[in-house]
Amino acid sequence: MLTSILKQIWNERRSNIWLFAELSAVFILLWYVVDYQFTATYVAHESKGYDTHHVYHVSIGINPNLRDEYPAEEWKDSYLQLFRQVREYPGVESACYYGGTVPYEEGAMFQGYTVDSIHRYIANIRMVSKEFFQVFKVEILQGNPDNWDVATYPRPAIASKDLADSLFRERPAIGQPFFDYYAPFRKYTLGGIAPRTKLTEYDRYEPFIYVPTEDWMLTQWAPMLSVRVNKDVEEGFADRFTTDMRNLAIGPFYFSQIKSYDESKAIFDTKTNNYLRSSLALVSFFVFNVTLGVLGTFWFRTRKRRGEIGLRLALGASRREIFKELLTEGLLILSIAVIPALVVCVNIWLADLTVNVWADPTLSRFLSGAAITLVLMLLTVSAGIWYPAIQATKIQPATALHEE
Repeated sequence: MLTSILKQIWNERRSNIWLFAELSAVFILLWYVVDYQFTATYVAHESKGYDTHHVYHVSIGINPNLRDEYPAEEWKDSYLQLFRQVREYPGVESACYYGGTVPYEEGAMFQGYTVDSIHRYIANIRMVSKEFFQVFKVEILQGNPDNWDVATYPRPAIASKDLADSLFRERPAIGQPFFDYYAPFRKYTLGGIAPRTKLTEYDRYEPFIYVPTEDWMLTQWAPMLSVRVNKDVEEGFADRFTTDMRNLAIGPFYFSQIKSYDESKAIFDTKTNNYLRSSLALVSFFVFNVTLGVLGTFWFRTRKRRGEIGLRLALGASRREIFKELLTEGLLILSIAVIPALVVCVNIWLADLTVNVWADPTLSRFLSGAAITLVLMLLTVSAGIWYPAIQATKIQPATALHEE
């Protein structure tokens, strides 16, 4: 059957050439927009390397009239006392304080690290208390942060996989020393490796490093304070916390406000989400029109052959056999048209002409986009043949011959 269908396609090549051209062009355009939408959706569902669900940022204010009245140790004691009160609030699973790069906020803190004073690797830095890994559910892939004392020398550190791989290449990383490129006296020992990390869902993965909270943060400043809330009591938690802690003030510090990281994420992602919604609407409109075009082409093509179908029925062919041949012919035409289309798509991919804001143009990404596009095209062509073919095979042979 395949041989006879291919011969028929060849014999009708003059009339089929425009169909091949249409299907090839549609495949290329559809692949491009599918690649864009697939990449955006995929990166949005990738792990950030930490979890901000059920986590709240507790803003701590500093009374400017009292700033200069507390020496370093009293400043530190006041902050830690306030921290303990927040941590012990009902419904709080765990609490931490930290400084540096903050999720869903503009600006980041970077630093360079090296093992040989020659090669420098820039990483986002977070100076965190030991509880940070529990609050943000940072899974340590290797090693552990058990020793998290800033007084230890060299200081302990947790590096994301990207930074650890850059620093230590192929050799074992845990327990290896490295130091600050710009301040060589700051030496570290790699105590653990964290997952690949990024700032937001739509960012690329970047090198990250976690180090113990610096003394100056506790004696001169108020580190950021975050709490993980038990999800069973989370409903209304922010309102209850605000009501109960409204008058909390210890030393120069006082409670200012509490805000969910999910809320921060929603605000931060508004621009990106609006852009994606607009692009998705345009893509959907394009795909809808393309689908109608291909659908109409095959619909018209199948209905035009009613006379041929009636003649074959009159000669004893079964309806099922005719339907199968029509569907096979359409899918073979699509398969032939896809070959030059894929050649063009490969060259677009190799030339780095796809939208690569969120991810690199990897082979797996290309193959995924091509597979999704092929499935969409197969469904469209099948739908364009299926219904008119069913209707055409129901015609009485005499009627079809009379029309002809």
